[in-house]
Amino acid sequence: MSAASETARRRPLFPGFELPALSLGGAALGGIDRREAHAILRVAVEIGIALVDTSSAYGMSESVIGHAPAALSVATKYGNPCERNGERNDYSAAHCVDSLYASIAALQGKPIACFQLHSPPECPSPFVPALVDLLESLRRAGKFGAWGASVHTVHGGQVALGAGAQMLQVPYNLLQQENAALLAICLVRGVGVLVQSSLCQGWMTQQGVRAARLLLSAPHRLPARLLCHGSEIGFIDLLHRVITLEEIAKRHGMRLQEMALRFSLHAPGATSVLVQVRTASQLREIGQHGLAPLPHECTLELIALAASTEPSTGKLVHGGQATAGRKLWT
Repeated sequence: MSAASETARRRPLFPGFELPALSLGGAALGGIDRREAHAILRVAVEIGIALVDTSSAYGMSESVIGHAPAALSVATKYGNPCERNGERNDYSAAHCVDSLYASIAALQGKPIACFQLHSPPECPSPFVPALVDLLESLRRAGKFGAWGASVHTVHGGQVALGAGAQMLQVPYNLLQQENAALLAICLVRGVGVLVQSSLCQGWMTQQGVRAARLLLSAPHRLPARLLCHGSEIGFIDLLHRVITLEEIAKRHGMRLQEMALRFSLHAPGATSVLVQVRTASQLREIGQHGLAPLPHECTLELIALAASTEPSTGKLVHGGQATAGRKLWT
C-alpha cells in the first residue's frame, strides 16, 4: 500500500464512524491567536482530517472550533477541573448533562462524534450504573455518536471498557509503550482508539531534539531523576533516548517526527493519531509525511531500544516493550 493511500485509508472508531490516519488535537486552539487557530482548522480539512478532539478543560477551545468555518466532527470531554465545574473533578450525572449542553452550545452545531470522560479515576470509578444509563440515553437521543473515556493506563482502560465504553483515547508513543496491551485489548473487542501524545509533548520533533541536545550540553545542572505523576523518571535518560531515536530515524531516511507518527499509527489497535500543533504551517508539514508502516528493520531497532538498559543504571527496563517508557516519561 502506498504512503498516500495509507494516509487516506479510514478505520472505524465506532460502528458507523470511520477516521483517516490523522486527527487534530485541540488543546492548544483556545490559547493561541484565533486567526491562527482557524487557519489550523482550515488546513486540517485540506489535508483530510475529519475530527478534532477537545475538552471542557481546554479553555476556549470548543468555542474556537464552533466559530470556525471548517466542516469537522468533534470529540469532546468532561469531568476534568475547569470553569464549568468550579475547577474540580466532577464526573456526576448532573454535571455530565450540564457540560454536554454547554459543549453543544459552544460548538454551534458541529456534530459531536464522541463524548468522553476526561481522565476518570480508576478507584472509585465514576462509571456507576446511573451515569452509564444516562450516557446511553443521550447517545440514543442523538446528542453524540458514541461515549468513551480518555484514559492513561491499561487498568483505567479496562475499567472503562467494562462499563461499556464504545471508544477510548490512550497515550502511546516511542517513549511510552506500556499501553500496547490496552490497544491490543481494544483491537480484540472491536473498540476504536484515538492515540494521544504520539509526539511525546514535542520531544519527538526537531525542536525537541534541539532542546535535548542543549540540555545535555550541561548535564551537571540537570536532575538525574524527577518525580512525575507519583513516579520517578530518569530525566537525563529521557534526553539520551530522544537523541538515540533521532539517530535511528536518520538511519532509515526519515525525520523523527515522521517515525514517531508512523510508529503510533500502526500499533495494533490504533484507529487514528491525534496531532497537536500551534501553527497552520506545522500541521501542513505533518500532512506531507508518508504514513505507511515502518520498515521491518526500523521496527526491530525500536523494539530493541525499548527493551534496552537504562543508561544511568544499567538495569533492564522491566517488561520490555510493554512497559518501556514508564521510567522515562510518565
